Amino acid sequence: NEIFHMNIQNSTNYEIQIRNRWGNVVKTLNPGNPSWDGTTNAGVRCAAGTYFYNYTIHPEDESLETIEGNGFVELIRK
Repeated sequence: NEIFHMNIQNSTNYEIQIRNRWGNVVKTLNPGNPSWDGTTNAGVRCAAGTYFYNYTIHPEDESLETIEGNGFVELIRK
């Protein structure tokens, strides 16, 4: 795949932070910027490697709990 994104439903308010191996945020995703193309927030190409992400999703129905989680994605360069 050329981009990384999460299929988030029933929410218009969320944040995903993609971090490098040192824990620095390289990209922040939200409804206005929903996918990652392997570049930083400043537009610089990230090096190939493993990146970690954490997310916070606020459901549209405010009576439901906020969802938080994490995972990893492998960035491969040709």
